[in-house]
Amino acid sequence: MKKLYFFLLAICFVMFSCKTPENLLKDYVTIQMGKTISFSNSDISISFNDVFDGRCPKSVCYLCYGSKADITITVSNGNGKEKIDLEVTGCMDESEGPNSYTVVALGYEFCLVKLSPYPDLDPIDKKNYIAKIKVTKL
Repeated sequence: MKKLYFFLLAICFVMFSCKTPENLLKDYVTIQMGKTISFSNSDISISFNDVFDGRCPKSVCYLCYGSKADITITVSNGNGKEKIDLEVTGCMDESEGPNSYTVVALGYEFCLVKLSPYPDLDPIDKKNYIAKIKVTKL
């Protein structure tokens, strides 16, 4: 019985003393097309450079398979600058999960979770787009 007690105690000690895979930075940020944002708890900045919205319009969203939107962002920190493309699939308000499209750059993982506004029949001025991006420090 004592061995079982010490075994369970040792497992608890290992579980609580090991660093969890929780990241130092795990934020959702929103950024408007043409703008740049910086983090107060990190040395990175993100610029939203361009958008191509090929998602099926809301009012005719019965053929959305394969439709998607792409954005280009520039990520900068003390180690350099990288231009990356992110995408989100059509017919979804937010897209995050095990099949989400992620890109790694400069020690961070980026995932485009949402792109607003969702297209309808009227054209959208590029400057009105707002991206919700999940940023995770690796």
